[in-house]
Amino acid sequence: MLDIIIINFNSTDCLLKCIESIYNTLPELPVNLHVYDNASTDNVERINMMFPEVRLIKNNWNMGFAKAINKGLKQSDGLYALLLNPDTVVQDGFFECLIEFMEDNPDAAVIGPKILDHDGTVQGSARSFPTPLTGLFGRSSFLSKNFPNNRFTLANILTTRSDGTTPMEVDWVSGACMLVRRDALKDVGLMDERFFMYWEDADWCKRMWEKNWKVIYLPEASVIHYVGVSSEKLIVRSILEFHKSSYRLFEKYRMPCLWVLKPLVIAGLSIRIPFAIASSWIRGLSLRTAYPAIRKEASPAYGKQRRINVLRMIARLNIGGPSIHVNLLTKGLDASRFHSILVTGNISPQEGDMSYLFDSSDSKPIIITELQREISLNLDIKAIIHIFKILHRENPDIVHTHTAKAGFGARMAVILYNILCRKKVRMVHTFHGHIFEGYFSRQKSLLFIWVERLLAKYTDVIIAISPTQKRELG
Repeated sequence: MLDIIIINFNSTDCLLKCIESIYNTLPELPVNLHVYDNASTDNVERINMMFPEVRLIKNNWNMGFAKAINKGLKQSDGLYALLLNPDTVVQDGFFECLIEFMEDNPDAAVIGPKILDHDGTVQGSARSFPTPLTGLFGRSSFLSKNFPNNRFTLANILTTRSDGTTPMEVDWVSGACMLVRRDALKDVGLMDERFFMYWEDADWCKRMWEKNWKVIYLPEASVIHYVGVSSEKLIVRSILEFHKSSYRLFEKYRMPCLWVLKPLVIAGLSIRIPFAIASSWIRGLSLRTAYPAIRKEASPAYGKQRRINVLRMIARLNIGGPSIHVNLLTKGLDASRFHSILVTGNISPQEGDMSYLFDSSDSKPIIITELQREISLNLDIKAIIHIFKILHRENPDIVHTHTAKAGFGARMAVILYNILCRKKVRMVHTFHGHIFEGYFSRQKSLLFIWVERLLAKYTDVIIAISPTQKRELG
């Protein structure tokens, strides 16, 4: 069993492309794909709309990389765990190569594949443990980029020694993509959560080596990594966290006698921060020109249309035509194009129940207990609040309401949702009869007509079930 764990933060467009590449290259082996989302605001729910088999866990706050990874590792139990960034694309043969090597080399704890930049150049993903010179000769430093063959860079970036095919032992590999053996994980422990992001992978690999496990760079397997898609959302914070983690790594492994270097390390990192911010800003400009096509590729289409999320609502599934109607709509829409969610209320004791129509359905109706036949100001307000919460959770594209009670509560909730959350949820209402005459006093009927006219201004489509009803509504 293989667990794939991806931590997402506002990179959902790229993540959808990543998941597609996983399923396109995955051989026949049991896999669980887990996405832990750190409170993204870019409609992460699209993942389950396109890939319902993915286990999506939405964290309430951005807990950082290490803590989120640990959460995923605790909630999975496969023989191997693949940690993968959302801005990666898996290449053909990736899984077969990694799993086969792990099976043949039981002393390997961590394997890192060849990681390619978007232009096909090899990223320095396999490296030596950092030294004071790493700040000047790291993978992304000015000196390494402009003088790549200097001996300090070559000593730090071990991918430069690779022949492109032969596995090699290295100090550590990038957490952007690493396969970890569960037995080694049990022996060494989880990631150090004091690292919010950056350098937790180097620390983890160092601990693996200390327990006599091996870390391997395997260039036969490869992924493309569009560096910085998540971190560019918060450039300054990313840079500050990088330098905080750099100091934390130094402090964790420095020899006690080197305490005198602490002020120098702090000063050096502080001086480096503004230069790193300026460099990242310039790099961000190049990313925005280099990646538009990639992000267009990574849009929810990917050659197939994104499913439209339809939230259908009826007051109750009592015996009658409306219940049959919503059942046919919910089950009859093309599942490759539409994802249907049915919300309904409670049946009153005097009515027959037709909820059995949905017994064989994969998606059971969501029941709102406050939504009842009787008019009650207290319960009706609670029902609107409950519907609002469902809208926020399900993020529908269309809300289709049936019957007067559901039509009022759901459309009121959608109007509030669109205003407060700045959404554009479309509304469709189907009349199955009406209550404008013969049910209530003249004053109440006039009130209901006024309310319906008001709601109609915000409703995109109104459906009458017969020409007669259309004339009555007109």
